[in-house]
Amino acid sequence: MLYLKKRLRDKLAKRAVEKIYLIIFFFTFLSCISLAKSLKAITCTHVKHNLIPPQKDSLQYILHIILPDTVPSELKKIQEDNQIFTSREKLNTALNIQIESFRKQGFVLANIDSISEKSEPKQSGINKEKWIKVNAYFFPGKMYCWGKFRIIKDSALRVNSFLKKFEKLEGKFVEFSRLNKLEHQLLNSAENQGYPFAQINSDSIRVAGKSISMEIKFSSGRRITFDSLDVQGPSKTKKKFWIKKLGIFPDKVYQEKKIRDIPLIVKKLSFIKLHRKPEVSFYQDRAIIHLRVEDVPSNFFDGIIGFAPSNELEKRIQLTGEVTLGLRNMGGTGKSIDAEWRKTNRYSQELLLGYKHPQFLTPRLEVDIDFSIHKYDTLYNDILRKLTFVQQTGLNTNIRIFGEFFGSRIISTNGLDKNFLPAYTDFDRDAYGIGAEWNNTNDVFYPRKGIFSLLTASAGKKKLVQNTFFNPEVYTEIPATTTTYNYQYKGALFFSPSYNITIKNQLVAGKISADKFFYNDLYRFGGFKTLRGFEEKKFAAEQFFIYTLEVQYYLEENSYLFLFGESGNYKGLTLAGNPVSDTPVGMGAGLSFKTPAGVFSFIYAFGKDKEQPLSLDFSKIHFGFISRF
Repeated sequence: MLYLKKRLRDKLAKRAVEKIYLIIFFFTFLSCISLAKSLKAITCTHVKHNLIPPQKDSLQYILHIILPDTVPSELKKIQEDNQIFTSREKLNTALNIQIESFRKQGFVLANIDSISEKSEPKQSGINKEKWIKVNAYFFPGKMYCWGKFRIIKDSALRVNSFLKKFEKLEGKFVEFSRLNKLEHQLLNSAENQGYPFAQINSDSIRVAGKSISMEIKFSSGRRITFDSLDVQGPSKTKKKFWIKKLGIFPDKVYQEKKIRDIPLIVKKLSFIKLHRKPEVSFYQDRAIIHLRVEDVPSNFFDGIIGFAPSNELEKRIQLTGEVTLGLRNMGGTGKSIDAEWRKTNRYSQELLLGYKHPQFLTPRLEVDIDFSIHKYDTLYNDILRKLTFVQQTGLNTNIRIFGEFFGSRIISTNGLDKNFLPAYTDFDRDAYGIGAEWNNTNDVFYPRKGIFSLLTASAGKKKLVQNTFFNPEVYTEIPATTTTYNYQYKGALFFSPSYNITIKNQLVAGKISADKFFYNDLYRFGGFKTLRGFEEKKFAAEQFFIYTLEVQYYLEENSYLFLFGESGNYKGLTLAGNPVSDTPVGMGAGLSFKTPAGVFSFIYAFGKDKEQPLSLDFSKIHFGFISRF
């Protein structure tokens, strides 16, 4: 393209020079006398790349751009304002930008004809500042537009849509950057249709008045197909997994995009990394993809211990905790299992189990199976079974369809009145929903830039189950079956204003819509993962949101200090069945650092709501340890 620009400009310049030679010759004699007188005060310099020779000084420069009268009035606005620069380098940059601006508007031969400088001392307070007035005389030349494009191609490649884009340029200002962009798009399309050796040549340039026409020759080259995938390195991951994950199947049409996407795909896998960039070798009409990979420790054991007051009256410390076990890439097939146990207070416990099966039936379909049991104090048990189908739609996106089956049962009726229902009751709820996820964060474990967003919505039926302990009359005013709607969102934005600092913005929200709510219907949040500074699962809400701002200062790659603040708002029920709403706030600090044995974390947090004052007496301390193997 640079060659094309040079040829075109040479041709246009030749015609322009022929026309102005006579004018220059006629005015040369008259101008010699005036130039001799003005050379003492004014220095003229013809400009190419370095418009004004750089000098080491501390002068101020006032730039004034002068245009010929033939330039359209709308382009003369740049003459109105004088620009001030503190160095010659900045002045040169501004002049070059202005030249490119003219060329983008069809003035292909735009340049600076001459520059004059004049020193102007100026009194400013008690200091004497020296100003240099710079007059830049622009030569825009003619304004050219694109004429006809003749496209010559040698294959049946599907490029008709691009050919129409070339035709749309006809009659518009000559702008080589737009032409370059179309040519690159055409080549990229060819590369992804099996023609990685495609070429574009521009030829037969014709200039007629203010119109420029040309002939574009497109050569597709030979058609290439994938031959095989060569995976090397100390990894247990099976080759079959790689073929499906990368979409590189033997005898399929070669696609350059799939090669470029390999580093991005591998980066989202927690159990493996690339040792070097993918390489491609061609022989005859086939391509072999070479990968050098190695496993990274991805299985993990995570233990968290918490200390918190048992209640306001006893002032005793109770032990809470959480243990998580994750197994990744089992058998080299990408499958994973998660197990998590939590003890949120003296009587409450929770067990969660999960299984992920990638490449189920198709390479981009994943099946997730989740099962959980939650024992809330001595009041009731919750059991959740969930099946999710996750379809990957792009490098950073997926959609999911799921069904969840939830049941809640009262543990003990001791102390309850058989003639009155408590705020919690027995019921079953089946729901089906859909969700969408976007995730372009740069790291699986320690994201420092990017966006994560997950939105889900579901609808289902809730069926009341009558407990034989209570009199049947207590259920007469409660509908046996109701329709429920559930909306949830979780999103996070990471960005790094400097090398060591990362700022995390996170929003978590949820809403349940139903005719009748019970206490064990609602979302439970609060604690280490949702609202730090409070007891685990303290709040029960039909709708809520939690915003988190966290500033992380990295000491090294996997070790950082952080400060955080969290604010939430919710509307829900108390255990007594009374409506409640509040705006809890949490804040604190912590650290996370990597050791040879694993990653250790320490968090000190305290929070405030209607029941809990902002006091060190109610602070929470969390210890965490993650061992990867």
